[in-house]
Amino acid sequence: MYRVVKNPYKGKYRWFVINNLPGGKRKYIESLGYITKTQAEKRLSEYNSGIQKETSHNKALTLREAWDDYTEYYETKIGTEITEGTFDTYKINSKKVIEMIGDLHLNELRRKDIEKLKVAFRIKYNHTNTTINKHLTELKKILEYMEEELGWFECPKIKRLPVSGTENPTPTFNKTDLETLISASIDYSAILRKNLYLYLNFMKYTSVRASEVSWIKWEDVNFDEDWIFIRSADKNKPGGYIPLVSSIKEILLEAYKKRSDEYVSPFRKSAYANSAIKRLVFYLRKPVEAIAFTSVEGISKSQSQEIWEQLKTKGVLHRSGKIIQTYSSIKETYNLGLSISFAKHKKKIIEILKPYLGMEIHPKMFRTSTATILSDEGVELSVVAGLLRHRNIQTTHRSYVKKGVQVLKKAIEGKL
Repeated sequence: MYRVVKNPYKGKYRWFVINNLPGGKRKYIESLGYITKTQAEKRLSEYNSGIQKETSHNKALTLREAWDDYTEYYETKIGTEITEGTFDTYKINSKKVIEMIGDLHLNELRRKDIEKLKVAFRIKYNHTNTTINKHLTELKKILEYMEEELGWFECPKIKRLPVSGTENPTPTFNKTDLETLISASIDYSAILRKNLYLYLNFMKYTSVRASEVSWIKWEDVNFDEDWIFIRSADKNKPGGYIPLVSSIKEILLEAYKKRSDEYVSPFRKSAYANSAIKRLVFYLRKPVEAIAFTSVEGISKSQSQEIWEQLKTKGVLHRSGKIIQTYSSIKETYNLGLSISFAKHKKKIIEILKPYLGMEIHPKMFRTSTATILSDEGVELSVVAGLLRHRNIQTTHRSYVKKGVQVLKKAIEGKL
């Protein structure tokens, strides 16, 4: 037997058709929207008499409506289960998803929609897989709430949504790449007017998480006993201690004499550090020559310059000729903004752009790379796990230590 219920939201009442189930649960059949009680009862009579009209507007809640409901529910948990910061982060991440696919109904959402959404994030916001998965995790929370709390069993198979476990492993760089980046940061720090050189060295020698480095204060650094106390970004979790090695100690002592505030890191948020590193990478890249595309058969010098101008207009190239987008984003842009006469050369043009991209680096790579380098140098895995402050050594082995091909070759050479 069906019945109608109303849920208050922002001074209005949204009506739903539901079906009672054993165990006190209820199944949401249809969202009727903001209508009068008389209209809701009329729709109920149609259900109970077997007349169930299927309209594109009313067959289920839209994602935007579900987001409104979950946001109101999630806000009530501030102060008890979550902080205001956690709620604000959820709202920012989830709002971008709703802006793109908010008009889809819950029972229409399919895996292909999520895949399209991921591509759209890469093109519109130039997001990495890690950032995209943060947005999709918030979407998953909304869907799970609709299924578990409200009994909306018409949701798609939520656990099969491509949210977790689909991102690429964090890439690493070797000692040479690391030194190249840190050496360049000396000159670039003057341009940036932030001590990026200190930040990169600190990340290299301490392997702290990007979210933790912003919280470390000078009082947490013990220069006499050579240790650093790491404050956890989560106030409910205890911090930990890491060794202060001589290489970073000298750099820190110099920075301590010139300190302007109580914090070690020159960046108060990891997002600012990430932005600075990307700008450094851009600074290191060599410009693409306007005649670079003449190597493609059938493209003249004047046509190469025309392609170069089109790529600038589209936003692939900076006015200086340096690459703006990442290689993965360029591949997802499909036509690169090229005119019809040049679009047929798209794949070859992408391959020509590839050598100019340089290194794509973000703060987490320092943690991963340090673990891999130490492991390659023969440091025991248990020691590496202790430096990373992992409770389970399998986490270190599975996610952080990445054996290079040359290391594997050296290990088995002449032993088979």
